Amino acid sequence: MPKAQILSYLVPPISDSGSVKDANLYNMLMERTVSADPLLKDSMIRRHETNVISHEKFKAKPHQNIFISLQKWEGIVIDVMDDAFLARLIDLTQKGTDEEAEFSFDEISEEDKPLIRSGAIFYWNIGYHTSYSGQRTRTSLIRFRRLPAWTQREIDAAKREAERIGKALGWQ
Repeated sequence: MPKAQILSYLVPPISDSGSVKDANLYNMLMERTVSADPLLKDSMIRRHETNVISHEKFKAKPHQNIFISLQKWEGIVIDVMDDAFLARLIDLTQKGTDEEAEFSFDEISEEDKPLIRSGAIFYWNIGYHTSYSGQRTRTSLIRFRRLPAWTQREIDAAKREAERIGKALGWQ
């Protein structure tokens, strides 16, 4: 990163509302830098003339870095291919029929890729992300469930245990 760019982050811009102390500090740093490296003079002057909002003056609103979901699905991987997978989607936003969709591995985070296998559960959200700076983008989030799926053996054992308890209580 060029020295002038680094200094632009460290030194607040001088404006009408800037204090004399800030102006003196800026001028002192600029003189030292320019005397050490005369090629920086033009870039430092250009930076001084631009209207830059310093991070000290910009205060992020606490409600900003948020995600507003417009649509949610729970997905179950049906088939895994070379560079994509097929999934059944259950609409969590409103009741409706199940759907099927194909997802490219490119849409999945590197941490979630090892979790892609037949029967794996994932969640898909589409909505708006608003950053601290107020920039709003439409975003699609896919995250795989990290809890292990029940095996058929575990399901059968749970059914046997439920039947045993039911008989003991006289429910059958």
